[in-house]
This record gives sequence, C-alpha cells and structure tokens, in this order.
Amino acid sequence: MDNIRFPIGQFKAIMNPTEEERVFLINQIPEITKKLRTILNDLEPAQINTPYRQDGWTVKQIVHHLADNDMNAYLRFKRALTEDGPMGNSYREDLWAQLSDYENIPIEDSILLIEILHRRFLILLNHLRTEDFRRTLKTQALGEVTLDIALQRFVWHNQHHIAQIQSSVQANNWPVWATEPVEIKTPDPAWLVKGTQEVKRLRETLYPFGVRDIEHIGSTSIPNLPAKPIIDMMAKIKSYNDLEEIIESLKANNWSYVPYELDGHEWRRFFVKVKNDRRECHLHLMLEDEEHWGQQIKFRNKLREQPNLAEQYAELKRKLAEENREDREAYTEAKTDFIKSILESE
Repeated sequence: MDNIRFPIGQFKAIMNPTEEERVFLINQIPEITKKLRTILNDLEPAQINTPYRQDGWTVKQIVHHLADNDMNAYLRFKRALTEDGPMGNSYREDLWAQLSDYENIPIEDSILLIEILHRRFLILLNHLRTEDFRRTLKTQALGEVTLDIALQRFVWHNQHHIAQIQSSVQANNWPVWATEPVEIKTPDPAWLVKGTQEVKRLRETLYPFGVRDIEHIGSTSIPNLPAKPIIDMMAKIKSYNDLEEIIESLKANNWSYVPYELDGHEWRRFFVKVKNDRRECHLHLMLEDEEHWGQQIKFRNKLREQPNLAEQYAELKRKLAEENREDREAYTEAKTDFIKSILESE
C-alpha cells in the first residue's frame, strides 16, 4: 500500500543543503504545472473523477488539494520570513476535499491558481539571501524546520501527488468504450426488440442467483425517443453475496463489471456489455428494496404514456449532448432536474 500511497517514497529532508541543491529545487517549481498539464491533458472526465487508489482521493481532488496546500505553504513561508519562528497553521485536508468547490470547480481553475502562486513564490525565492533559508517555522507534521526544509517539502509534496496521478493513469488502462462521446441517435424500433432479447438472455444467466425481475428501462425503452444507442437493463437481487460469481457468469457474455469504487453509486452494481469497443448495453443490478427501481419504472411509463413529455425530454437530450459531448457524467447530471420533475408529478 505504501508504494501506491507514496510512489516516490516518503519525505526525507536534506538538513544542510548546498547552494547548488537549493537552486536545483527552486528550478523544479516552474515545471510542476507543466507536468500536471501534460498528464491531465488527455484524461477524460471519468478518469479525472477516478480515485488513484481504493478509498483514496480522485484525480480532481488531488489537483484542488495541490492548490490549497501550496497556498498554505506559501503563507507559512512568508510568515517565517517576517516573524520569529511562527507556528504554521494546519488544516483538515481530508475535510477540505469533501467541500463543494472540490466537486464543482474545474481542475483548470486550480492549475491556473497554482501557476500564479508559483510565479510569485519564485520571485520571492530568487531574491532571498542564504541566511534567509535558515529562518524557522513550527509545523505539526515536522516540528521546527528551516525554510530550506520547508522548500524541500513544498517541491516533494507536488511531486508526490503528481506521481499518484501518474500511477492512477497507468493502473487504469481505460478501454475505448469507457471514454466514448455522448451521441444521440434517431429512434430505432430495433431497440425495443433488443431490449426484449436482452431480458431473456439475462434471465437465463441470472436465474441461478435468484434474479426474477428484469426490466428494459431508459430512453431506448420509450418508442420514438432519440437516445444513445445503449440498451439499459435493470435487475433485482436479494443480496450481493454472489457478486463474484455473477461477474464471472456475465463475463462469458461480454459483460464487464465496473467496480463500485469507480462507479460511485452505492444503490447499484453496474455492468457494461461491449461490442466492437462500444457500449451495447448497461445493467443496473439492485437490491430488492432499492427505491431507484420504482423511479425508473415510473419515469419510463410516464414518457410512454405522454408523448409531449417524451418530446420535451428529446429536446433536452439533444441540447445537453451538444454541450457535454465529451463528458458523460455532466450529460447525465444535467438531466436530473427534468427527471425529478416527472417523478414528482402525479
């Protein structure tokens, strides 16, 4: 676990760095955001929202944390230059990572913040004298440290988290279907036929595990509604005790299990059926008392019964697909208010 959590090793201070070692460290600071941009440039939204390890932060949380931490470190550094051995304030980084800005602000905002902050820090560092780096501050993590050590910690901390992001990218060798764009197709009567066929196949596969109720849901289950050409299915099960066996059984029919820590929806266990590197079907496996089951049925039936609602939904889907073509999660989230209004109506 330490190799995953600390991919470049834990921090080790150089107690009396030479001038050359100090300059080498300072020269690494402008490279931090360049490296971040290079790594993040090709990531899809789903990858940015993926934890770098089980129970760890997502890539997005790491980037926002880097901005917050560097702001705190910069202020502590300046206090040590202007006060005698000040106590550097700590902060609950675990709780900061749960705040709404970490979830809702684009990572580009934090990268810009880091760039500007580092530019200011470099100007400060390049005008300090050797004796300035011997000034001290107190920290909860390291005790009393010189600004030489604080500078080392600053650079190490950035490299530490960048390495976590790199390890996440390497570990999650994402298949093509995981990052395919949002594409809304014209209605196809074959979708209803495929749904019926898939219900039959899934019933045969899942019957030994006590699954009896299986439904075709989502836009492809509604006649004449434009949709992503993916057949959404849901099935009820009494417990997830046999999940490992279910995963193996479905795998034989080209179903891929999306691990819970990546999917992030505790109300389901999620599977994707793939053909020619593209999503063909989704399966939402739910426990018998899950409220999402009734919600899915109600929404489907409302749109089947009221073509005017289906047309409103179609217009919304087209608009959101244009706005969020490369971000499936944003596309799905943006439909929430409309779906909620249908579920709350009589």
